[in-house]
Parts: sequence; C-alpha cells; structure tokens
Amino acid sequence: MDSDSPDIKELQAICSAYNAVLLVDCAHDLGCIGPTGRGILELQDMVGKVDVLLGTFSKTFASIGGFVATQFDGFRTAVRACCGPQTFTNAMTPIQAAVILEAFRIVESDEGQHRRLKLRDNIDYLRTQLKRHSFVALGEPSAIVPVVVGDCSAARTMTSFMITNGAAVNLVESPAVAKNQSRWRLQVMSDHSHADIDSFIECALKARADIARGSVEKRLGGHPTLIAAAAD
Repeated sequence: MDSDSPDIKELQAICSAYNAVLLVDCAHDLGCIGPTGRGILELQDMVGKVDVLLGTFSKTFASIGGFVATQFDGFRTAVRACCGPQTFTNAMTPIQAAVILEAFRIVESDEGQHRRLKLRDNIDYLRTQLKRHSFVALGEPSAIVPVVVGDCSAARTMTSFMITNGAAVNLVESPAVAKNQSRWRLQVMSDHSHADIDSFIECALKARADIARGSVEKRLGGHPTLIAAAAD
C-alpha cells in the first residue's frame, strides 16, 4: 500500500541463515519494472535466487489466475497435493492462457521495452506533478502510485468527485491502511499521455478545493457573505 520494496537479498540471506523460507510476491512489478520486465528481483540482481515466487496474471498480463514458482521439488508437490485453492479451483480457460502467453511475448519484445520506458516516463511525470501541487505520493516509482488523501470522510468525498468527473481512482481506507491515512491507488499505463495526467491533476485540484470550500461552509454556518469573504 506504500509502494515500497524491501532489501530482498538481505532477507534471503537471513532466511537461509535461519533455515526459513522466503516468499516474494511480484504481483505489481513483474512485466512492467526492470530493464527486461523481471521486476524488483531484476533491479536487485535476485532473479532465480529467492526460495518461492508468487504472482498474478491480473495486472500487467491483463488476464486471470496466478502462479507459484520455486526450485524445490517438494514444495511444488505439496502445493499440487495439499493446497485447498489449487484443489478446488477450476482450470484456466485456453483463451486466458493464450492471453498470458501473448503478454509474455510482448514483455520480452522490443515493444515491451518501449512500453516500460514510456510507463516509467508517465510514472515520473505523475509523481512530479503531484508533488508540485502538494499532494503526497508515497514510496518508490512503480505503476501503482499511492496518494494520501487523509481522513475517511474527505477521502470518500474527493473520490466521489473524481469518479463523477471521469477520473478512475481506487480508494483504500482503514483497516487496510492506518486511520486517517486513506489513499488513492493510481494505476499508470504506458498508453497514458502527459495530457491525460494533466487532466487528472486538474480534476484532483478541483476535488481538493471542493473539500476545502465545504470545510469553510461548515465552519461559517453556510452564510454566503461570510463564505465569500473567507474565500477572498
């Protein structure tokens, strides 16, 4: 929820030293982060070096399902034989499997490289514009940008304003995050343009101004003359 990443090499060393197993979730970075799309593991030179890797095909790969990857034969056997969700889940459809394979092909192609570069440019531009207008974007650059919007009431009002005006925002509230730390999770795409991002920022500024005006009206009891004076 904070767009931060741990030191995976250090965690793997600790797990190896104490006979523990390190499980890494690559749901949000596989395919879209790193020079070849192998995510945070690639950035930290840890591809193929962690105990267990799991991820989903519902993000970068625009499909359904997920995977568990490991070099331990016993672990793979245990998942196949004893994992409830694995046992009682229907098989993936051939169409969805084909979508995933095609997405992998794109990720590993020149087009994939171009899209990752464009995505990173959009991420950096969005975060720069948010900071310029005093919004708080958490964590490290990634395709999901968390933006703190405060207490639950204000966050819901701002979110309603954004959606009504055509901006797609996902609101996360307590208990998923700390109280009064509600945030938007903004999902950046390579197909976005800087103009798209500018339009979003403009909408967010209007939403914030709408909240501020509502607070003034509440303090001043709705008196139009006082409200106009306060606004001036």
